[in-house]
Amino acid sequence: YVRAFKQILRIAGATDQVTALSDDFDINKADCTIRYTIRGRQASIEATVNNDWADPEAVITFVRDVEATVGDGRRFWAADNGQASILLFVTDAEAAAVNALRPGVLVRYA
Repeated sequence: YVRAFKQILRIAGATDQVTALSDDFDINKADCTIRYTIRGRQASIEATVNNDWADPEAVITFVRDVEATVGDGRRFWAADNGQASILLFVTDAEAAAVNALRPGVLVRYA
């Protein structure tokens, strides 16, 4: 989760907003805890372990936290490539422009 969440922060241009990012992920356990500090507020997320797949609810919780922290109107949008989601951090107008070129390619992620 740490590696994936660092990429989410990079996409959002918010790498300086989160510190103390850690997880206790173990592929042999049923769940894990992700901990971080975002703008001075400590947070934790409980995630279900399903082999090497990310828990969608855990990722959505983190994404919502990042969106609220950045707070400039951009949000995460996703394009499904059949195996994973490609995330973009754009305004609603920018997402609409992409969808005007290829309807429905982007959907709100969180």
